[in-house]
Amino acid sequence: MQDPLNQILERHLFKASTEGESSRAVVEAILSDYMRLLHTQGVNIPQTVKKYFEDDIREEIQEMIIRRTHASISCETAPLSVRTICGQSRKIS
Repeated sequence: MQDPLNQILERHLFKASTEGESSRAVVEAILSDYMRLLHTQGVNIPQTVKKYFEDDIREEIQEMIIRRTHASISCETAPLSVRTICGQSRKIS
């Protein structure tokens, strides 16, 4: 069985509508879907740790995107949103 976070990530990466979105918007959409899934499964994250939990999940999503893109393309040839996640947000000519 595949990790639910990975399934959500793949669904977002393969949607044509994410092509023009910023990397931040894609990460936030994935996080939102994941948090909604956890809620529907009855997972209760205390408010005192929710921000830290979400920050950790955001970081995990970014790492997953990097691993996924390195498997198929390099950051230099990736779309701008992926290059930003890769830490290469400088202008590439």
